[in-house]
Amino acid sequence: ISGSDFSTISIAAWVFLRSKSDFDFVFDARTVNQVFILGLARSDDQAWRWTVGANEINASVNLNTWQHLIGAFDGSTSEFFVDGSSVGTVSTSKGSTTFTGDWSIGDTNDASGFEIDAIIDDVRVYDKGLSSTEASDLYNTGSI
Repeated sequence: ISGSDFSTISIAAWVFLRSKSDFDFVFDARTVNQVFILGLARSDDQAWRWTVGANEINASVNLNTWQHLIGAFDGSTSEFFVDGSSVGTVSTSKGSTTFTGDWSIGDTNDASGFEIDAIIDDVRVYDKGLSSTEASDLYNTGSI
């Protein structure tokens, strides 16, 4: 949502990945000097990634299996959850949190050719960094 300002944010989605390809996107949102990306990493192992600014957390990808992904940012720390469990945290500088363009699901709004070969369902955006308990609840029950 262009012009929206989130000092904290979480993005959650169910993803059924059909094939791996470098740097494909589940979700992409950008500010003047910050990115929020949920997708596949730019690496040979082609892991899931949650990126806030220059900080990235990776997790294992399972093909042809539903996986629940949550990228959370509480204003100072990024945390990545897969199937209700934390797979990593990293201290993250805040930067600008006013979104400057459209949000994208299944692709990036920054370039072409990064469409993900996946089924994406139940995408949710929260205006807070979800806690471990909330991530587990969302995975297990569908609500927080």
